[in-house]
Amino acid sequence: MVAKIRNALMLQLIKNITELHSYDSHSILQLPIQGGNPVYLQRIVT
Repeated sequence: MVAKIRNALMLQLIKNITELHSYDSHSILQLPIQGGNPVYLQRIVT
């Protein structure tokens, strides 16, 4: 899924998705990759 949102809403989007879905690591990125779910960012870095 691709969503276009304002930067100010990114943390709220991550919060909402992580509350609604029980995945271990939510694949959420902000493009260009400036932020996202810290757990997922750590996973793609390693």
